[in-house]
Amino acid sequence: SFCSFFSSVPSNTARDLVLCVTDAVSLLFWDSSVSSSACCWLCFIGSGGDEGENGDTGDSAAVLRLPAPAAGVSGVESDVVLDAYVTAVLTDSPDSITFLVPRQTGIATPLPVLALLLYLRGQTNHLPNPFVRKNIIYRPKEKAQGVLLGKKFGLLAYSPEQDEGHILVVGPSGTGKTSALLIPTLRSWQGTALVVDISGDISANVNTPNKIIFDPTSGSCIPYDVFASINAVADDTERQERLEQLAYLLLPDKANDSEAGVFFCKNGRKMITAALICYYGMGWDFIKICEHFLSNDWRSLLNDIASQQNQTANMYIRSFAGASEQNTAGCKQAADDALKLFATNEKIKNALRKATSYEPSICPATLETNSIYIFIPDEKLKIYGDLLRIITAQSMEYFSARLKENKQMILFCLDEFASFGKLQITESLRKLRKRHIRIMVLTQSLADLDMIYGKDERKAMLGNFKFTVLLGCKDTETQEYFSKMIGDKPSFGDDENKNNRPIIRPAELAHLEQDLYVICDDGAVRLKKNFYFKS
Repeated sequence: SFCSFFSSVPSNTARDLVLCVTDAVSLLFWDSSVSSSACCWLCFIGSGGDEGENGDTGDSAAVLRLPAPAAGVSGVESDVVLDAYVTAVLTDSPDSITFLVPRQTGIATPLPVLALLLYLRGQTNHLPNPFVRKNIIYRPKEKAQGVLLGKKFGLLAYSPEQDEGHILVVGPSGTGKTSALLIPTLRSWQGTALVVDISGDISANVNTPNKIIFDPTSGSCIPYDVFASINAVADDTERQERLEQLAYLLLPDKANDSEAGVFFCKNGRKMITAALICYYGMGWDFIKICEHFLSNDWRSLLNDIASQQNQTANMYIRSFAGASEQNTAGCKQAADDALKLFATNEKIKNALRKATSYEPSICPATLETNSIYIFIPDEKLKIYGDLLRIITAQSMEYFSARLKENKQMILFCLDEFASFGKLQITESLRKLRKRHIRIMVLTQSLADLDMIYGKDERKAMLGNFKFTVLLGCKDTETQEYFSKMIGDKPSFGDDENKNNRPIIRPAELAHLEQDLYVICDDGAVRLKKNFYFKS
């Protein structure tokens, strides 16, 4: 564990490490750390008396010199002697190591020997291999850039910005999802970001260049162009597919819906698709289409679409000919409910208006050069959820075709994710991983995801997150799930049939207080929360 921690932290010169050994617990302090690529030697210096010529510090401390070896170095420095043979014994807590210090040994032990012993011991007890490349890096605050996960030994634990990997953050209200993870990450992020900013706390505490605040509640809101990504393609088939995708965003499937609900949703979406294809081809803007849709009953609407003689649009409504009037009315009602916000809410209509020739607007392509903060008041979150879903989903779809040569990193920060309704998030997580896009999803519990996506899709979704950050959980199902994910304490001895104890019991996950867990390929790592206002 000791070697595993230091092998993940880069450095380019020799560093001094002071290890203060008390009766049971060691306190680690260093001014930097050791490169995992350098084969450094580790020497312990101890003494039974006062500080001596070689820098001895007495029987309560040992000074460790970790030099990056020069070419041809085959052993430790000649002036370094070992006066104490130190044996490390892992305790239950990964943050502490007990050192037993026998006297009068006079043995010099290089790091490769100690590391090999720890490695073999770890393999036999199912501990992580300390020699593999690490996903979590530890550095001083001023050198950490990327997704800041927490603190350990006074250093920031983070995932470098250019690395791949999406992030799931789980924690109830008040546990620090925004203040301990999102804001610190955005402060260090060098690329652009799409941020859902509940109540404006994030934007107020993150000073970043080229930031655009999209506030649909403001009369001076810069407009969002719903049709921008559709206008950007020249191919008619591709344009039709994107209009059909927009119809799905407006009226998505619902988890655990009834058979009648599925029928009305599916066929109501056909009506919306036909209207979008027909009236978009006539040059109408999005708001005008929504208003026209709601202002007509199903019969008038279908007749009007048919009269425009748009062959593609008519294919979507042909199945309504001769159908039950009651069923058709139910389909129209489902579609009306989906479009009502955009046809009747004056603030939303203003935010999605068609920009004039001299007026700027924003669209997914804006993220290549600017960060966009979407300000939604907490009390309006449920009402404006449909708007969030459209902006987020269109942005993800736009960047799924992004050229891999574009190295600008973009971070999607989706706070209160369950409020968005259903997105094709699993597909986006897979597509965007190789396109310099990272997605951070923040939710209060797994139960919130289950209500929107169902358990099967939620499981598929979680498999595409490289990092899962747990700040706490209240419901028992989420507690059980993450307790198993964090794992069991290593068992020592030959009895493999005995029951292992969990590293943390399910009920204890409700009381992490100032701590959090990060679950990734490195295993489960316990860190201190990195609140931005305490930095």
